Amino acid sequence: RNQMLCGYYAFEQTEFQRANLIFISKGIRPDGMLELTYPAENTPAIPFFSAIYPVAVCEYMEHTGDNSIAHEVMPTILSIFDRLISFKRDGLIVNPPAPYWNFYEWSQGNSGVLGKDDGGRRELILNCAFVYAAEHLQKICSLAHLPCPDYDIIEMKHRINEVFFDKESGIFRAADEGGIPSALGNAFALLIGLGDERTLEALKNNSQLTPATLSMLPFVYDALLSDPDNAEFVLTDIRKNYSHMLEQGATSFWETIEGGDAFGKAGSLCHGWSAMPIYYLSKLK
Repeated sequence: RNQMLCGYYAFEQTEFQRANLIFISKGIRPDGMLELTYPAENTPAIPFFSAIYPVAVCEYMEHTGDNSIAHEVMPTILSIFDRLISFKRDGLIVNPPAPYWNFYEWSQGNSGVLGKDDGGRRELILNCAFVYAAEHLQKICSLAHLPCPDYDIIEMKHRINEVFFDKESGIFRAADEGGIPSALGNAFALLIGLGDERTLEALKNNSQLTPATLSMLPFVYDALLSDPDNAEFVLTDIRKNYSHMLEQGATSFWETIEGGDAFGKAGSLCHGWSAMPIYYLSKLK
Protein backbone atom coordinates (compact mmCIF):
# COMPACT_ATOMS: atom_id res chain seq x y z
CA ARG A 1 0.00 0.00 0.00
CA ASN A 2 2.75 2.44 0.93
CA GLN A 3 4.76 1.70 -2.21
CA MET A 4 1.65 2.17 -4.35
CA LEU A 5 0.87 5.58 -2.85
CA CYS A 6 4.46 6.68 -3.34
CA GLY A 7 4.48 5.39 -6.92
CA TYR A 8 1.48 7.44 -8.00
CA TYR A 9 3.63 10.55 -7.51
CA ALA A 10 7.21 9.31 -7.91
CA PHE A 11 6.67 7.58 -11.24
CA GLU A 12 3.37 9.08 -12.40
CA GLN A 13 2.13 5.70 -13.59
CA THR A 14 -0.50 3.24 -12.39
CA GLU A 15 -0.06 0.04 -14.40
CA PHE A 16 2.35 -1.50 -11.94
CA GLN A 17 0.01 -0.88 -9.01
CA ARG A 18 -2.88 -2.50 -10.85
CA ALA A 19 -0.83 -5.52 -11.84
CA ASN A 20 0.30 -6.07 -8.27
CA LEU A 21 -3.19 -5.71 -6.81
CA ILE A 22 -4.35 -8.41 -9.22
CA PHE A 23 -1.31 -10.55 -8.44
CA ILE A 24 -1.78 -10.23 -4.67
CA SER A 25 -5.45 -11.21 -5.02
CA LYS A 26 -4.37 -14.58 -6.38
CA GLY A 27 -2.54 -15.34 -3.14
CA ILE A 28 -5.76 -16.22 -1.35
CA ARG A 29 -5.33 -19.10 1.07
CA PRO A 30 -7.83 -21.95 1.49
CA ASP A 31 -8.98 -20.27 4.72
CA GLY A 32 -9.85 -17.04 2.86
CA MET A 33 -6.96 -14.87 4.09
CA LEU A 34 -4.10 -13.57 1.96
CA GLU A 35 -0.69 -15.16 2.10
CA LEU A 36 1.88 -13.04 3.90
CA THR A 37 3.74 -12.93 0.59
CA TYR A 38 2.74 -14.30 -2.80
CA PRO A 39 3.51 -16.57 -4.66
CA ALA A 40 4.74 -18.19 -1.43
CA GLU A 41 2.42 -20.78 0.11
CA ASN A 42 1.48 -21.64 3.70
CA THR A 43 2.95 -18.45 5.12
CA PRO A 44 1.97 -17.26 8.63
CA ALA A 45 -0.83 -15.01 7.38
CA ILE A 46 -1.13 -11.61 9.05
CA PRO A 47 -4.83 -10.69 9.49
CA PHE A 48 -4.06 -6.96 9.67
CA PHE A 49 -2.25 -7.03 6.32
CA SER A 50 -5.19 -8.81 4.69
CA ALA A 51 -7.56 -6.20 6.12
CA ILE A 52 -5.59 -3.38 4.47
CA TYR A 53 -5.82 -4.95 0.99
CA PRO A 54 -9.28 -3.42 0.25
CA VAL A 55 -7.89 -0.05 1.31
CA ALA A 56 -5.15 -0.27 -1.32
CA VAL A 57 -7.69 -1.28 -3.96
CA CYS A 58 -9.93 1.66 -3.08
CA GLU A 59 -7.02 4.10 -3.17
CA TYR A 60 -6.02 2.79 -6.59
CA MET A 61 -9.55 3.39 -7.87
CA GLU A 62 -9.62 6.89 -6.43
CA HIS A 63 -6.22 7.78 -7.91
CA THR A 64 -6.92 6.35 -11.37
CA GLY A 65 -10.67 6.31 -11.97
CA ASP A 66 -10.23 2.68 -13.06
CA ASN A 67 -13.23 1.01 -11.42
CA SER A 68 -12.98 -2.18 -13.46
CA ILE A 69 -10.46 -3.66 -11.05
CA ALA A 70 -13.22 -4.06 -8.43
CA HIS A 71 -14.88 -6.80 -10.48
CA GLU A 72 -11.59 -8.72 -10.72
CA VAL A 73 -10.64 -8.63 -7.06
CA MET A 74 -14.02 -8.58 -5.33
CA PRO A 75 -14.06 -12.37 -4.66
CA THR A 76 -10.77 -12.01 -2.81
CA ILE A 77 -11.96 -8.97 -0.85
CA LEU A 78 -15.17 -10.68 0.23
CA SER A 79 -13.20 -13.79 1.19
CA ILE A 80 -11.02 -11.69 3.50
CA PHE A 81 -14.04 -10.10 5.16
CA ASP A 82 -15.81 -13.43 5.57
CA ARG A 83 -12.77 -14.93 7.26
CA LEU A 84 -12.28 -12.00 9.62
CA ILE A 85 -15.97 -11.99 10.52
CA SER A 86 -15.68 -15.65 11.45
CA PHE A 87 -13.52 -14.52 14.40
CA LYS A 88 -16.14 -12.08 15.67
CA ARG A 89 -17.27 -12.62 19.26
CA ASP A 90 -19.59 -10.36 21.22
CA GLY A 91 -19.42 -7.64 18.60
CA LEU A 92 -15.62 -7.57 18.17
CA ILE A 93 -13.06 -9.59 16.25
CA VAL A 94 -10.74 -11.64 18.43
CA ASN A 95 -7.20 -12.51 17.48
CA PRO A 96 -7.11 -15.57 15.25
CA PRO A 97 -5.15 -18.46 16.79
CA ALA A 98 -1.73 -19.70 15.65
CA PRO A 99 -0.42 -20.15 13.03
CA TYR A 100 -1.83 -16.69 12.23
CA TRP A 101 0.66 -13.96 13.12
CA ASN A 102 -1.09 -11.07 14.89
CA PHE A 103 1.45 -8.51 13.74
CA TYR A 104 0.95 -4.78 13.11
CA GLU A 105 4.39 -3.18 13.19
CA TRP A 106 7.84 -3.58 14.73
CA SER A 107 7.11 -1.80 18.00
CA GLN A 108 6.57 -2.83 21.61
CA GLY A 109 3.23 -4.59 21.98
CA ASN A 110 2.40 -4.47 18.26
CA SER A 111 4.62 -7.12 16.69
CA GLY A 112 2.88 -10.20 18.07
CA VAL A 113 4.88 -13.37 18.51
CA LEU A 114 5.32 -15.57 15.47
CA GLY A 115 4.11 -19.07 16.28
CA LYS A 116 2.57 -18.09 19.61
CA ASP A 117 -1.11 -18.81 20.09
CA ASP A 118 -2.51 -15.52 21.32
CA GLY A 119 -5.94 -16.21 19.88
CA GLY A 120 -8.93 -14.85 21.76
CA ARG A 121 -7.37 -11.51 22.71
CA ARG A 122 -9.31 -8.49 21.47
CA GLU A 123 -7.05 -5.78 20.09
CA LEU A 124 -7.82 -2.21 19.11
CA ILE A 125 -5.89 -2.08 15.85
CA LEU A 126 -7.41 -5.15 14.19
CA ASN A 127 -10.95 -4.07 15.02
CA CYS A 128 -10.41 -0.50 13.85
CA ALA A 129 -8.67 -1.76 10.71
CA PHE A 130 -11.65 -3.98 9.93
CA VAL A 131 -14.02 -1.02 10.19
CA TYR A 132 -11.62 1.15 8.16
CA ALA A 133 -11.48 -1.53 5.46
CA ALA A 134 -15.26 -1.93 5.46
CA GLU A 135 -15.66 1.81 4.93
CA HIS A 136 -13.32 1.58 1.95
CA LEU A 137 -15.28 -1.40 0.65
CA GLN A 138 -18.38 0.78 0.66
CA LYS A 139 -16.53 3.28 -1.54
CA ILE A 140 -15.36 0.49 -3.86
CA CYS A 141 -18.88 -0.83 -4.29
CA SER A 142 -20.26 2.67 -4.87
CA LEU A 143 -17.65 3.49 -7.52
CA ALA A 144 -18.06 0.13 -9.28
CA HIS A 145 -21.87 0.00 -8.88
CA LEU A 146 -21.73 -3.26 -6.98
CA PRO A 147 -23.88 -4.41 -4.04
CA CYS A 148 -22.13 -3.95 -0.71
CA PRO A 149 -22.43 -6.37 2.21
CA ASP A 150 -23.46 -4.93 5.57
CA TYR A 151 -20.87 -5.71 8.23
CA ASP A 152 -22.65 -3.73 10.97
CA ILE A 153 -19.74 -1.37 11.43
CA ILE A 154 -21.83 1.15 13.38
CA GLU A 155 -22.29 -1.43 16.12
CA MET A 156 -18.60 -2.35 15.91
CA LYS A 157 -17.63 1.29 16.44
CA HIS A 158 -19.85 1.36 19.49
CA ARG A 159 -18.18 -1.76 20.88
CA ILE A 160 -14.68 -0.45 20.11
CA ASN A 161 -15.46 2.70 22.04
CA GLU A 162 -16.98 0.72 24.89
CA VAL A 163 -14.11 -1.74 25.28
CA PHE A 164 -11.01 0.32 24.46
CA PHE A 165 -11.69 4.02 25.13
CA ASP A 166 -10.48 5.56 28.39
CA LYS A 167 -12.88 8.42 29.06
CA GLU A 168 -10.55 9.97 31.61
CA SER A 169 -7.57 10.40 29.28
CA GLY A 170 -9.22 10.37 25.84
CA ILE A 171 -6.81 7.59 24.80
CA PHE A 172 -7.64 4.13 23.48
CA ARG A 173 -6.18 1.05 25.17
CA ALA A 174 -4.26 -1.44 23.03
CA ALA A 175 -6.34 -4.45 24.04
CA ASP A 176 -9.24 -5.52 26.22
CA GLU A 177 -6.73 -6.61 28.85
CA GLY A 178 -4.86 -3.31 28.77
CA GLY A 179 -1.46 -3.19 27.17
CA ILE A 180 0.58 -0.15 26.16
CA PRO A 181 -1.51 2.31 24.15
CA SER A 182 -0.02 3.03 20.74
CA ALA A 183 0.02 5.89 18.28
CA LEU A 184 -1.05 3.46 15.56
CA GLY A 185 -4.09 2.22 17.48
CA ASN A 186 -5.22 5.71 18.39
CA ALA A 187 -4.68 6.88 14.82
CA PHE A 188 -6.94 4.12 13.52
CA ALA A 189 -9.60 5.04 16.08
CA LEU A 190 -9.55 8.61 14.79
CA LEU A 191 -9.62 7.43 11.18
CA ILE A 192 -12.95 5.67 11.78
CA GLY A 193 -14.43 8.67 13.53
CA LEU A 194 -13.84 7.76 17.18
CA GLY A 195 -11.96 9.64 19.89
CA ASP A 196 -11.92 13.37 20.50
CA GLU A 197 -9.57 16.36 20.57
CA ARG A 198 -7.53 14.73 23.33
CA THR A 199 -6.93 11.67 21.17
CA LEU A 200 -5.68 13.83 18.31
CA GLU A 201 -3.46 15.82 20.64
CA ALA A 202 -2.03 12.60 22.09
CA LEU A 203 -0.73 11.60 18.65
CA LYS A 204 1.43 14.71 18.69
CA ASN A 205 2.49 15.17 22.27
CA ASN A 206 1.78 12.13 24.46
CA SER A 207 4.96 10.31 25.41
CA GLN A 208 2.89 7.47 26.88
CA LEU A 209 1.91 6.25 23.40
CA THR A 210 4.16 3.74 21.67
CA PRO A 211 5.39 5.68 18.62
CA ALA A 212 4.49 4.40 15.17
CA THR A 213 7.29 2.96 13.06
CA LEU A 214 8.08 4.11 9.52
CA SER A 215 5.75 1.62 7.85
CA MET A 216 2.71 2.71 9.87
CA LEU A 217 3.37 6.46 10.04
CA PRO A 218 1.03 7.04 7.05
CA PHE A 219 -1.97 6.09 9.18
CA VAL A 220 -0.80 8.45 11.92
CA TYR A 221 -0.23 11.23 9.40
CA ASP A 222 -3.66 10.68 7.83
CA ALA A 223 -5.29 10.88 11.25
CA LEU A 224 -3.40 14.07 12.09
CA LEU A 225 -4.32 15.61 8.75
CA SER A 226 -8.00 15.35 9.63
CA ASP A 227 -7.12 18.77 11.03
CA PRO A 228 -5.37 20.75 8.24
CA ASP A 229 -3.57 22.79 10.89
CA ASN A 230 -1.37 19.74 11.53
CA ALA A 231 0.17 19.80 8.04
CA GLU A 232 3.35 21.51 9.21
CA PHE A 233 3.68 19.07 12.12
CA VAL A 234 3.55 16.16 9.64
CA LEU A 235 6.11 17.76 7.32
CA THR A 236 8.44 18.46 10.25
CA ASP A 237 8.19 14.84 11.42
CA ILE A 238 9.00 13.58 7.92
CA ARG A 239 12.04 15.86 7.73
CA LYS A 240 13.25 14.62 11.13
CA ASN A 241 12.99 10.92 10.27
CA TYR A 242 14.26 11.00 6.73
CA SER A 243 16.98 13.61 7.26
CA HIS A 244 18.40 11.21 9.83
CA MET A 245 18.69 8.52 7.13
CA LEU A 246 20.29 10.94 4.69
CA GLU A 247 22.80 12.10 7.28
CA GLN A 248 23.82 8.47 7.75
CA GLY A 249 24.51 8.17 4.02
CA ALA A 250 21.38 6.22 3.13
CA THR A 251 20.54 5.92 -0.56
CA SER A 252 17.39 3.85 0.00
CA PHE A 253 14.67 3.71 2.65
CA TRP A 254 15.32 1.72 5.83
CA GLU A 255 12.90 -0.83 7.27
CA THR A 256 12.93 0.96 10.64
CA ILE A 257 14.59 4.14 11.83
CA GLU A 258 17.33 2.04 13.53
CA GLY A 259 18.59 1.04 10.09
CA GLY A 260 21.00 -1.87 9.95
CA ASP A 261 21.30 -1.98 13.74
CA ALA A 262 17.71 -3.24 14.07
CA PHE A 263 16.96 -6.90 14.83
CA GLY A 264 20.46 -7.66 16.08
CA LYS A 265 22.12 -5.84 13.17
CA ALA A 266 19.86 -7.56 10.64
CA GLY A 267 17.73 -4.53 9.72
CA SER A 268 16.86 -4.04 6.07
CA LEU A 269 18.38 -0.93 4.48
CA CYS A 270 16.15 -1.10 1.42
CA HIS A 271 12.49 -1.41 2.36
CA GLY A 272 9.68 -0.09 0.18
CA TRP A 273 7.18 0.23 2.99
CA SER A 274 9.10 3.27 4.28
CA ALA A 275 8.95 5.11 0.94
CA MET A 276 6.34 7.68 1.92
CA PRO A 277 7.83 11.20 1.91
CA ILE A 278 7.10 11.96 -1.75
CA TYR A 279 3.42 11.13 -1.21
CA TYR A 280 2.98 13.65 1.62
CA LEU A 281 5.34 16.23 0.13
CA SER A 282 3.20 16.10 -3.04
CA LYS A 283 -0.11 16.24 -1.19
CA LEU A 284 0.90 19.06 1.13
CA LYS A 285 2.96 21.22 -1.24
